[in-house]
Amino acid sequence: MELEQRSTRTIEMIREIVSEICGVSLNDLRRRSGTRKSVEARQIMMYMLRKFMHMSYKEILRHFDARNHTTVMYSLQTIEGISSYDKRVAKLMSMIESDIDKAIRKKEAQLKLSYFTIFDGVSARGMYNTEQSAMMNLEPGERILSIYT
Repeated sequence: MELEQRSTRTIEMIREIVSEICGVSLNDLRRRSGTRKSVEARQIMMYMLRKFMHMSYKEILRHFDARNHTTVMYSLQTIEGISSYDKRVAKLMSMIESDIDKAIRKKEAQLKLSYFTIFDGVSARGMYNTEQSAMMNLEPGERILSIYT
């Protein structure tokens, strides 16, 4: 399921699901901690933000106490590799993905599509009633986002 809108509430919801299933506190997900459990949970969260929110490495980095975007790249590669052979991690990720997908579907079912806007990667501009009207004002490098209320 793709989600174009980068909602703070959705990011917090992903953080809470990862925290609960991995058994790590919300604070441990944000800051650098040496425990294997915390590192693994952070890597899984980074992976989920990339998968469900389509965030860039730098956008993901803003939600963690990490040094630079290569930390995010390394984390994503590591968790993808580990999940391919470690059944415990694969099961954790499957449970988390399932819970996130359910929560997003539930959230979307409660929302009503109201408008469309144009997003250039930094900010949104314009409110359009139809996607076609937004497309008429779309420039290269921009994309159209749905706005729900």
